[in-house]
Amino acid sequence: MNTPRRRRTLRLRTRVTLFFSLTALVASLGLAVVTYAVARSFLIDTRQESAQTQTFANAKIVRDQLLVEEEFDPRNLRTESGGFPVLVLDGVQYTADASYSLDAFPVELRLMVSQGGTGQQRFEYLGEPYVAVGVNMPSVNAQYLEAFPMESTQSALRAIATALLVGSGVTMLLAGFLGWWASRRLLRPDR
Repeated sequence: MNTPRRRRTLRLRTRVTLFFSLTALVASLGLAVVTYAVARSFLIDTRQESAQTQTFANAKIVRDQLLVEEEFDPRNLRTESGGFPVLVLDGVQYTADASYSLDAFPVELRLMVSQGGTGQQRFEYLGEPYVAVGVNMPSVNAQYLEAFPMESTQSALRAIATALLVGSGVTMLLAGFLGWWASRRLLRPDR
C-alpha cells in the first residue's frame, strides 16, 4: 500500500527570509536602474555640452584668425588630452596631429557640416568612445570639427553601475537578515 508522500515545503522562517530578501532585491535593483539612467543621462549631457562649448570657442578663434590672416595652424588650439581637431579650409584638411584626419569623424556629421550645418555625434574611433562637434563657418569657407574623448565618462558610469550593484546585493543581504531575525522573534511563541 502506497502512502502519500508528503511534499516538502519550506519552513515559515525560510519563506519570510526569502520574501524579505527578494523584495529588497527587486526594490533596490529598480532604484539602481533608475539612478543609473539619470546619472548616465546627466553625465553624457554634461560632457556633450562642454564639448560643444569648447568647439564653438575654438571655431571662433579659427574664424577670427582666418578673417585677419587667412592662415591658421590647428596646433595652436588648446584641445583636450586625447581629443583632436580638424579644419577643412577651401577643401584642404589641416590637423593638429597627423595620425587623425577628417575620416576619423562620422560620415553623417561630416556631411551635415559640409552642407552648412552644425552638429554633434557620439562615435567610436579605434575602439575608443568620442563625442564630436562640427561647425560650418561660411564667412571663411571652412568647416571645423573637434573630437573629445568619452573614456572618463564611461569610467564614471562603470563605477556608478558597480556601486549600485554592490549596494543592491548588500541591501538584499541586510533584508534577508532582517527577515530571518523578525521571523525568529515572531515565531518564538509558536515553539
